Order: sequence, then C-alpha cells, then structure tokens
Amino acid sequence: MRRIDIAAFLVIATIVVAACGGATPSSAATGAPSGTPSGTAGSPSGAPSAAPATERPTDTAPTEAPSETPASSPSGSPDAAAAACTGTDDNRTFFEDAASRLDWAVLCAVLPKGWFVSAGNFTQKQGGSLTISYKGPNGATIALSEGSWCKDAAGCAPVGNEVGPVALGPLDGTLFRLDDGGFAVVVAGGETPSWQFQAEGIGKNKATSLAAAAVQVGD
Repeated sequence: MRRIDIAAFLVIATIVVAACGGATPSSAATGAPSGTPSGTAGSPSGAPSAAPATERPTDTAPTEAPSETPASSPSGSPDAAAAACTGTDDNRTFFEDAASRLDWAVLCAVLPKGWFVSAGNFTQKQGGSLTISYKGPNGATIALSEGSWCKDAAGCAPVGNEVGPVALGPLDGTLFRLDDGGFAVVVAGGETPSWQFQAEGIGKNKATSLAAAAVQVGD
C-alpha cells in the first residue's frame, strides 16, 4: 500500500473545509431588501409613522382697531370710491372695512403726491368713531376725525374764528381759522356723529381744496 504524506493530506483537508465554509451564509443581520422602506424611529420596523393630526383653524373675530398704520385682513382690490383714498391698498381696505361696519358716512382724504398715512384706527363702540392722520411735505399734517370721536363738544371744538361755509367731501361744513395758524373744517360740530378735518402747515386755499376733495367710502 502506498504511503500517504501526512503533511500533504492536512493541506488538502484545510482547503476543502475553507471552500465549504464560504458557501455557508453569514449569521450577521443584513439591511432591509432594496426597495423596502425601513421603519421610522418610535414605530414598528417597516410600519409608517402616523402623521400628526391637524387642527381646524378657529375663526378669528374681526379687529375693531387696526395697528397704528391702518391695515385690514380682507384681500381684494378696493372699491371705486376707496381706490381714490390716499395711502396703500391696506389703508384703502381699512376704509372699506370701516364703512361696512359703521352707520354713518365714512370719509377719506384724497391728497396730492408727498402725503401719506401716519396713524389711524376705528371702533364700533358707543356709536363708532374713526380717526386718521396724514403727514405731508415740509411737516404739514392733516387729522380727520369722524363719528362719535368727541365726548366733550366744548373741548373738541376748534379754537379759532369761523370763516364761512365750505365742503368736506360730500358734506356741508364750516371753515375755522385756528388760533395756532391752522384751519379746520367742521361738520355737525357738537353732534353725534360729527366730522372734523384739521390741517396744519398749509394755507387757507389749500386746506379748503383738500377738505373738499375728500370722498365717501361705501354707501
């Protein structure tokens, strides 16, 4: 019988065992098969997480007094009358909103280039009132007050001399020359509602023409 070389036999046995071992699958965890989504944190593996429930927005009550610069949430273009009002589209929508809520004639100023709205607000309380102010060239100012804005007729009356009848937009008013050098056009002074257009830093003719140019917004 042929003598087998023990060393050679051991080498051959080792090669066979190694080859068989390569065909045995590894026991280590493998990733999810391609195309299968893995689970998200906090949920079972492979199960999509639940999206958070979205609450239905609650209705917001309309604001009676806008911020210092008049603005309003309703969108859309101003109506034909409001389109003439000096200021931005938000300022014009402010007047539309006021006119829809107040029971008396809401007026806005129609001013030449160089004028802009500086502050304004309105309320529906106690009959409703609206006040708005404008700034113009060289420090000129105009203040427009409407509705139940004055609770003390004597204290709100302009201090000055009556000049004569003039128009405040579509309303018949009275022009006063104020002791401080300004002018005021008053409609239904001391009554509720009443209107006052007070101008500082401009002359009589300019104040009169700008008061007459005011327009009524809404019906």
